[in-house]
Amino acid sequence: MLFIVPMGGKLPITIQSFFGPGARVILKNGRGLAERDSRPPRDTSKLWTLCPLSERIRVVFTGATAPMPESWGSDASRPRSSEGIEMSVAASLALTLIALALFRKATASRKRAMSIAVVVFVALLLLVAFYALDALTGSGIDESVLFHLKVGLKGATVRDFTALIAITALLVVGALAAGFFAYRFVRAEDANRATRARVLAGVGVLLGAYAMNPAVLDIGELAIKYGTRSIGAGTRVPAPAEYVPVDARDFSGAEKNLVLFYLESLERTYLDEKVFPGLAPNLRALEQQALSFTDITQLAWTSWTIGAMVATQCGVPVAGSSAGSDAFLPAATCIGDLLNDAGYDLSYLHGASLEFAGSGAFYETHGFASVEGARELLGQLDDPGYESIWGIYDDSLLDLAAHRFDTLAAGEEPFGMVLLTVDTHHPRGGIVSATCEDIIYRDGSNAFLNAVHCADHMAGRFIRHVLDSSAMKDTVLVVLSDHLARPNAVWDTLEAAERRNLMFAFSSGIEPGTIDKSGMTFDVAPTILGLLGAETEAMGYGRDLLGPAPSLRSEVADLDRLLEEHWPFLASLAAFPQLDFGLRVEAATERAFLGARFVRLPAVFQVDEDLRVVDVLYDMDDGITLPVKLADLWYGNRFIWVDGCERIAVFEGRETPLPAAYCALAGSLGSPGLASFALPDGKPLSLETLENVFAVVAPDEAYFASVAGTFRENAMLVDAEEVRSVTPTGLAGDFVIRSSGGADAWESWVINRAQGDKVYLERGLSLLGLNQGSAPVKLAHKDTCGWGGEVHDPDAESDLDFGTVIERSAARYGAFAVVAHSSPVCYKIDPHLDALFSGTPFRDWTSLWYEQPYVAILAGNGHVEEFIGERNAAIALELRDFVAQAPQEDRPVVLRAEPLEEQSKAVLPPVFADNLCRFGGLCGP
Repeated sequence: MLFIVPMGGKLPITIQSFFGPGARVILKNGRGLAERDSRPPRDTSKLWTLCPLSERIRVVFTGATAPMPESWGSDASRPRSSEGIEMSVAASLALTLIALALFRKATASRKRAMSIAVVVFVALLLLVAFYALDALTGSGIDESVLFHLKVGLKGATVRDFTALIAITALLVVGALAAGFFAYRFVRAEDANRATRARVLAGVGVLLGAYAMNPAVLDIGELAIKYGTRSIGAGTRVPAPAEYVPVDARDFSGAEKNLVLFYLESLERTYLDEKVFPGLAPNLRALEQQALSFTDITQLAWTSWTIGAMVATQCGVPVAGSSAGSDAFLPAATCIGDLLNDAGYDLSYLHGASLEFAGSGAFYETHGFASVEGARELLGQLDDPGYESIWGIYDDSLLDLAAHRFDTLAAGEEPFGMVLLTVDTHHPRGGIVSATCEDIIYRDGSNAFLNAVHCADHMAGRFIRHVLDSSAMKDTVLVVLSDHLARPNAVWDTLEAAERRNLMFAFSSGIEPGTIDKSGMTFDVAPTILGLLGAETEAMGYGRDLLGPAPSLRSEVADLDRLLEEHWPFLASLAAFPQLDFGLRVEAATERAFLGARFVRLPAVFQVDEDLRVVDVLYDMDDGITLPVKLADLWYGNRFIWVDGCERIAVFEGRETPLPAAYCALAGSLGSPGLASFALPDGKPLSLETLENVFAVVAPDEAYFASVAGTFRENAMLVDAEEVRSVTPTGLAGDFVIRSSGGADAWESWVINRAQGDKVYLERGLSLLGLNQGSAPVKLAHKDTCGWGGEVHDPDAESDLDFGTVIERSAARYGAFAVVAHSSPVCYKIDPHLDALFSGTPFRDWTSLWYEQPYVAILAGNGHVEEFIGERNAAIALELRDFVAQAPQEDRPVVLRAEPLEEQSKAVLPPVFADNLCRFGGLCGP
């Protein structure tokens, strides 16, 4: 019996009356199975199958044969239909093109044409972002994306993702080209009523394109789920009934040793002979000797490594990481805490960086005395140069782990050892360890399956080493996948299978067998404690799969929804440090201390009305700097930003920084009462002082609207590599110029602060004329990079060299600037800079290289300054008193290539004429 749920629709099913007791319904959607049974969802008698707009889900009736409900829980992290996604992407693209056709020659306004082009570009950019993130996560823009936006990507490798990065970059360029085409396509000399009607229709269709855009759908879903649920961290929130707390008094183990062996992404599907015959013979053979758990699924927030480790060791999702703080989920109780309190000697070994996702901080917080990643382990290798793209290869890791096991086993204390492999990390599976040079899967054509086959060989060797040890009689060895595999070279094959996590255990007191009880990753933690001999039937949201209590997966209709409802409590497990004893800075260690606890600087503390810290923002390797994150806060959010005094002064617009290394800025963006404080080493900023700051002026939306633009511009100035002023005397003007370098350059612009006029620049080099009382004017532009097709600026002349333009415009402008955006030159393309700069007084352009920012100034008194920044960075200049008084016209001068009439020739001011004569060779009679 087959039911098709319409896209975006709901299917009300009274399962008990329609199918009968014990019926099972499988929601098959291509990325895993989510099972439902006839148990109604909590207090309702109906199951509402909610289908996101982008999905089609097949509902297949399998019969009322089960003696008891198998499960009612979620499966892999937000599985979705691949066909549904493709349909959603195709529909969004098609609607965008239809809207563009309706906009054809529909407006004579440059601003409206630019607005339409930007909206089209953003729609395409969102599709590109979705493609890239879905390729990484396998589930679109999901909770793992939120997590890494918060904690950054420090410690991750990019070498394994070069193909994806290259494709994404090309798609971004394509989206930019489409936006430029859209601008040209919609411009018209005139617009009549018919075109206005088409514009309205186009707007409606474009809104539909956004509504079908999978990135918009995912972001909206996450916003609904978690956008208002972060409050709670740092405040005491009662534990919900489904959460079972555990402490040392409840743990009475038999002091068995524990070896917890995580295999990166190596899910049970790889052991399925029908799907991958002969791929993992060692693990299959060893599983026959172990107690195997065959029905372990995962939920949201557990589908990546640190999320899976927190789930399997603490029984909770990684709702708040405390990244950058001295502690990672300090309010959560995990296996390490219990074993440490019981006197265990705990070690963690991993072949990648401990900084990635905060894994090192997690183990250090929860009782592990020895925490070693790639940097710590490389020095222990016979060949420290034997490195993989993630750190060290798994053969090296497992050799070190075997030696560490033998050392711990020879000691007197009970011990625990956790280790995690890395060679099978997606997308390519890394590079196969040298141990497996002659070990390939079948014909060896699939590099990823070769890596899995190698991992099976090495894991089998390590497991047998532990099993053959005399210490095994007092040891529990648990082998498990950290999470289901993410997109890789065999993704389509995995998606077609019934996917489950791998978990099997060995011990002298454990009989081999199979446990097919429905479970999830939360259940692993109390199950491990049970295998150790502890009488701990529940831990967090987990239940011992060997105990009498059913897993919540069998008891709760929608576990993901339950966790959403518990978000305030889960966020409180981050237990941020509080301001009860004020805040003091230790400049030498770059830390801010709140009582006995600390956070890494710089940081923004978000506080509630009682000045309780509810979140902390950091400068992470996520492409978004801290000042930009701050400028994007809601205007009423209260914060305390602790950073270098120079950075805070730029954000405030203060000309002279306060006299200290570190300062604090407190208040809200919507309040005129923002206050800054110098923080000398060791001198605290008291809670009473902060209370006085926030008591002064309440945030006001109207005030925020008047200053928001300034905050965002200043945030970009903070991010810039260099801030300098050119201040010849006797002149006027107050400008800011920003030049960004790199393929992903954010923005380059020139702004007249006195007027508030801002001009954005295209890729390449732009020449601008500057006057004190008017907007900057783009006089000439040349795409000196030209990669992927030359970009033209419709507002500037493109056929003249800069020297000619300056000569002809000198009487009209009080100063000139040349500004680079993205890249002033490109590989294998001759930009002809010598011709472009001919006749100008500028000289440093001869040193320009790929993706460098560059600004050149010719001031009104003839003073010349040039600035070149580092590659893939930005420079920003604040310029005051450098513009000469010059005649101004109501409209920009349009320069043409043909000779000017005699009466329109300009007479150069003496200082300009002198410079052009000395540097450009343009000497008049």
